[in-house]
Amino acid sequence: FSQFFAKNGSCKEITSKQKGAILHAKNFVLRKKKLQKLLSVLRQQFLKC
Repeated sequence: FSQFFAKNGSCKEITSKQKGAILHAKNFVLRKKKLQKLLSVLRQQFLKC
């Protein structure tokens, strides 16, 4: 991790990049969950037919 600090300069830059990455990951997970819910609902409806 210290190498990462040395390469990429200031601490603020790194933390903002990390925050962005974390937010992106959270959004991705939320989207995935929503998609899974939609798929399960669609499957249930399809099975009813």
